[in-house]
Amino acid sequence: MDSVSTTDRIMKIFKQAISKIMRGKKGFSLIETMITIAIIAVVTTVSVTSYMVAIRKGRDARKKMDLHEIESAMEQYYNSCNFTYPTIVSGQTLSQIYCVANNTVIMPKVPVDPRGTPYICPAATTCSSAGYAICSKLEENNSDYCVTSRQGDVPYVPVPTPTITPVPLPPSLHP
Repeated sequence: MDSVSTTDRIMKIFKQAISKIMRGKKGFSLIETMITIAIIAVVTTVSVTSYMVAIRKGRDARKKMDLHEIESAMEQYYNSCNFTYPTIVSGQTLSQIYCVANNTVIMPKVPVDPRGTPYICPAATTCSSAGYAICSKLEENNSDYCVTSRQGDVPYVPVPTPTITPVPLPPSLHP
């Protein structure tokens, strides 16, 4: 019984303290509400930005993994099929990697990138029986990521193209 009365006393003191704090206040002021909304907006913006960066990095990692799987299958093809690579026409893709010479399926289904776009040979000379280069555009730094043949010729090594921004001449230097 004594513990109930102690609890009642604590609750009464708590209610009195709350009523003193809230005396004259009916709700939150406009400033308090706006500050709360601003804090929520900042936290949301940071969270969404971080999430989008993580998604892009995840897709890039998946592209790299897929390209290395394709590279491994192409090298198995080379070793199994009379030391040649499968010929891929520029712009076309492989649906599977299959060696006709010894009737062997090396990769039954060639993966596509996370957005559903097939991996391609960038030019007609980059995928021949002598060698290959299969590329994909990375989202994080907007650069090409390619895997190339390990035996035979290496037909393509991507070179980043520099961006040149013209700078206008100051008026005093105009003729």
